This record gives sequence, structure tokens and C-alpha cells, in this order.
Amino acid sequence: MKAVRLHVTQPVAHYHRGESIDNRMTYPLPQPSTVIGALHAACGYNSYHPMDVSIQGRFGSLQKEIFTSHCFLNTVMDDRGMLVKVPNGEFLSGQYIPVAKAKKSQGNSFKKGITIDVLNEELLEEYRALLRKKDAFDEEKKGRLADVCNPLEKEAKELLVAAKKAGKEEAKALKEKAKALKAEAKAYKDEFKDREEREYTLPMSCYKDLTTIPQYYETLYEVELVIHVRADEDILRDIMEHIDNVSCIGRSEDFVTIEDCRMVELSINETEKEIQSPYTMYVYSPDFDEIIKATGYRTKYYVSKVYHLEEKTGKRIFSKVPVILTSSPSVDVECDEDGRTFIDVTEADTPLVVNFL
Repeated sequence: MKAVRLHVTQPVAHYHRGESIDNRMTYPLPQPSTVIGALHAACGYNSYHPMDVSIQGRFGSLQKEIFTSHCFLNTVMDDRGMLVKVPNGEFLSGQYIPVAKAKKSQGNSFKKGITIDVLNEELLEEYRALLRKKDAFDEEKKGRLADVCNPLEKEAKELLVAAKKAGKEEAKALKEKAKALKAEAKAYKDEFKDREEREYTLPMSCYKDLTTIPQYYETLYEVELVIHVRADEDILRDIMEHIDNVSCIGRSEDFVTIEDCRMVELSINETEKEIQSPYTMYVYSPDFDEIIKATGYRTKYYVSKVYHLEEKTGKRIFSKVPVILTSSPSVDVECDEDGRTFIDVTEADTPLVVNFL
């Protein structure tokens, strides 16, 4: 069976484990979704092209590195961080305009101008005007709106009580009048709510509080990967033609060097001699111990391969593959031609076990 084999090196890499936040842990090898995504981007694919990948490799060392993370708070705090304005309050992005910065950890005030560095006087005044508008809306809600709506709702409630004691025709008229009073009160409230949304809520949603927190990355050094790709021949040819477009695997700064890329012929180990890979490898969990053996460590993961978009939210939902991470996997039986385990003996001195995910 034909496959494309990639030999890749990276000076540094981080393959993020999604469940880790403050201490961003890394997988020892990239997930299938990471490799498949890099190949799709290199080939210019805008839709999923089916492919299976076998991933094995090693790294020299792992270190924990500290970095400063910038994040938006859920609400605007008047006394901390940096006040910024974003283009659209419904979305958070790296595009923002700094407005003012607090000088101390507490006791500051953007509204009153206490111990802050003003970075954009015009936007700071706009922010303060919105706060004054909020105060005005709150006063109106307690004052004029309540003075208008409360009597209407009270009268409507009294009419409904009277309707229970009245005759059929009179009760109908009382209920209609109560309904009209409720509608009038609702119209006042809706007009107020619409005006508040338009003049305060939406403009204010563009102002965010940006703060910094220390976080940690686990970083791999001196990474070496051997990746086999199984797919239709036209897809394999595309990968071969566009392999120079693969610039990174993992983060955008995790640059790669393509040491080798070639088309190889995989076999099923007809000799039944033991073949052992020198690398650490992801093995499809049901194949472990049944076909592929290992004497080294073993760690079980559920790694991502492909995703689909949730219809309502557009969120990526990944399908998970159960794998065993193990060192020096070996095969000493004849493999199934229709299975996922094969042998790569292209280089006689370093034969490789291949297990597609």
C-alpha cells in the first residue's frame, strides 16, 4: 500500500492539551487533527479530504516557560487593568484601542480620573459620558417610568379583580380595558428598553477591561517526527507537491524543517519477524497488545482527529480517537491488509511500525 512519509524536525513545539488552562500542558506528539490541519492548509483545501495518519517521534527535553497572557474581564472594572475599546462588543479579538491604564493594583478610577494614564482622551470622555447616561437611565427607570407604568399596572390588576365579580358582559369589558392598560404600560417599558439598548448598552459593550495574568507553557525541544499519511492517490500527490508549504505544526511559531518527504510502499510483515520502531508512537487502542506490542511505558489518550461545525453555534466538535502512547512499539505477526497496521522497510537499517489513526 502506498503512503507519504514525512520526516520533520522542530527546534521547539507545543501541542496544546485543551483541558489545561493556567498551566498549558503539551502532548508529547501532535494530535492527528493538528497534522491533518497542517496538511490541509499546505494543500489549500477548504473542505475535509479524508486521510489517516500515523504519528511517531521523540523530543530532547521538556521545559515549563512562563508568559504573560492578556485577557478580557467579564465586566468593566473602573479601578483596574487597562480600559480599551473593541470594534464589536459581541466579539473579542486582538484588535482594540487603548483608552486608559490604571497605575496601581487598586484605588484607581477611570470615571474620576484617579491614578490613571490617559491614552485616548476622546474615547475616555465617551466612556464617561456613557456612565453618566447610565445614571440618567437608572433615575428615569425609578422615576418617570415607574410613575407612568405602576399606576397603569395597578389599575389593570384592580379591573381583573373586579371582572371576577361582574357579569359576563361587564367582565368582558373590564378585561379588555385591563388588557389595554397593560399594553400601554408595556409600550412605555419597551420604548425605554429600546432607547437604553441603543444609547447605552450597545455602545458600552465596546468597552472592555484588559488585564494580564501569568501563565505557563510546557515546551518541547529538539522534536523529531515521522508521519505517514494514507489517502487517495490524488491527495497523496497534492501533499508531495505542496509539502514546502508546511511551515509549522502546533502553534504558528512552531516552525518545521522538512528533512524528507517521499512516497513509500508499506508491507504487512509477511516474514513475521519482529519489527521494532525506535520512536515513541500513538497506537490505536484496540490494536495494542493484539497486533502491536511494547515493553516500555504506556499512556492512554483520547486525541482529536476531525471535527464538524455545530449548526447553531458554529462551534467545532472534534471526534476523539482512543490511543496508547508507547515507546519502541513492535510487530511480530503478519498484519491484515485491510487493517491499520503496516511495516515501512524503505530504510532497511531503521524499519518502522506504522499504525494509522
